[in-house]
Amino acid sequence: MSEELSKDIREAFIRQRRNLMLVSVALFLAIGAGFRPEQILIFGSKITLDNPDYVTYGIWMLWGYWLVRYIQHYNDLEDVEWSQRYAQEMNYRILRWAEDRAFSSYSEEYLDDQYISKFSGQPSFKPNGYGEPPWSYQIDNSEVVYDHSKNIEAWIKLKPYDSAGQAHNRILIVQPLSGSRLTFYSALSHLYVARNTRLFSEYALPFILAFVPLWFAIYKMHPLEGVFFCD
Repeated sequence: MSEELSKDIREAFIRQRRNLMLVSVALFLAIGAGFRPEQILIFGSKITLDNPDYVTYGIWMLWGYWLVRYIQHYNDLEDVEWSQRYAQEMNYRILRWAEDRAFSSYSEEYLDDQYISKFSGQPSFKPNGYGEPPWSYQIDNSEVVYDHSKNIEAWIKLKPYDSAGQAHNRILIVQPLSGSRLTFYSALSHLYVARNTRLFSEYALPFILAFVPLWFAIYKMHPLEGVFFCD
């Protein structure tokens, strides 16, 4: 997509967001405050409305139209910053947890001659040129991987060093994530983006405000006294 077309799509998205916000406020006033114009002015002529209630029905139609338009233009955006920032924060939390697990799994007490034999392909005895424990290790690479079943795993590659500074073969540690941990990290990532960036007011808040009139209309039809309002 060209830069000019991308700019046009974003400008159209901003217009639909503005229209949705305006019609949502008008609908809330029509439902909550009983706003009913009895006359409207069209091309300098006054037109009397015999049934002002139909004005509200017309606003509902506009509300539905601009809500759909807003969703469509939101999906057309190539650079939805919320998704990008959310993915970055999610990956950061997953990898931080997986790296901590990797370090705790391979503490110095486990990096001995048995480690050399089992993981590095080296003999269990220490040949010339290889230092003595304690061992140290660094993270060589880490990434979040999706398998064929859409499960998420963290792959951590550790590179161990002996006391002489000799590097040994890397260890691949696969850390699968449970559904509960993914849900927890997903909620924290969304909250982080909402609290620390402007993206909540640009993308999510219009959705919330748009559904306030709908919620209020449902309440007017089925009031829950003492739950939302106190008489």
